[in-house]
Amino acid sequence: MTTTALADEWGVKQLDLDTYLKRIGRPDLSRARPCGQTLRLLHRAHVETIPFENIDIVLERGVSTAIADVQQKLVASGRGGYCHEHSLLFGAVLDQLGYRVDRLLARPRERPGRPWPRTHLTLRVRGSDGEWLADAGFGSGLLEPLPLAEGAWCAQGGWSFRLARHDEGWQLLERAGTGENPLYAFGGRGQRAADVDAANYYTSTHPESPFTGQLVVMQRLGGELRRLLNREFSRVLPDGTCEKTSHLDDTDLAKVLTEEFRLTLNAHETRELLARVADVRSSLAPPPVTTPAAGGG
Repeated sequence: MTTTALADEWGVKQLDLDTYLKRIGRPDLSRARPCGQTLRLLHRAHVETIPFENIDIVLERGVSTAIADVQQKLVASGRGGYCHEHSLLFGAVLDQLGYRVDRLLARPRERPGRPWPRTHLTLRVRGSDGEWLADAGFGSGLLEPLPLAEGAWCAQGGWSFRLARHDEGWQLLERAGTGENPLYAFGGRGQRAADVDAANYYTSTHPESPFTGQLVVMQRLGGELRRLLNREFSRVLPDGTCEKTSHLDDTDLAKVLTEEFRLTLNAHETRELLARVADVRSSLAPPPVTTPAAGGG
């Protein structure tokens, strides 16, 4: 399955590349060579500009995978999104810039009892000088792309990641103190858009999804992981140090959304969101104490 054959399927031609590059502060990369250095610059700028968030799920609006809708939300409207939106947008950007991109569905780390379905969307990217795992939509995952090869730990802004062989093909691991934390496993077979639509529907509607019924906002920025779970805001450093503020009132919660994550919400959206998270406590399993950046989409 070639990238050329998938171009219309993924809505690549609908993307306004120049507007996206302005959004992430890298208009200089519009004619850059499709190589590892360009990919690193794009990836980091995307992660540090567009947060991971599930506000539309909390507001019961649903999540569209149409590239025009994703672009309107994440680029034009000053919002963030979760993994499907980020990876669809970033994949279309890379396609336009001349990379060869495969959309892959990954299985998030194990939960007690039974495994999660393959619902996380990530990217395999081939450029002029290599092949990488690119994932701008995990929330607490990679800052930069990772060479698609088994190897040593790769340091990124104080955090470290590596890929290891796995029953499903590959597993992405994060260093956690003296140990390691599995983030997700994935195979090498590219998906069709219909497969991503099905995974997105499960993740945005199923009662067992970690993104239904609670507010989740995350971003790696400035050498720290910022994480909002309902009314609890945390700043996590690479050494595991965590500064946490719980039970945010309406004023402080709104301020976290607009000032810490730079999200644009109108007055109606803000009131509705505050009402929906008024008395909800996070049901996400807390991260292991040795893991400074657990979570993701």
